[in-house]
Amino acid sequence: MSHELHIVSFDIPLPSNYGGVIDVFNKLKTLHQHGINITLHCFQYGDRKPNKELNNYCKEVFYYNRKIGFYGISATLPYIV
Repeated sequence: MSHELHIVSFDIPLPSNYGGVIDVFNKLKTLHQHGINITLHCFQYGDRKPNKELNNYCKEVFYYNRKIGFYGISATLPYIV
């Protein structure tokens, strides 16, 4: 039986240089070591760019643009989406 997991990260977890992404990246590594197939969905904004090293731990990685500030406000969706 194969185990598969989808993980959503509100930021790209590499480089892992602050608390939230350190936690996500460490979980990715540990789950991968235990044979879990991971599909990572992460939001991209600011100066963080897609990182090919994530493909070493994830079966697939999807990046979504995140609008911040005034452009991120919606009457029907939460701010992060």
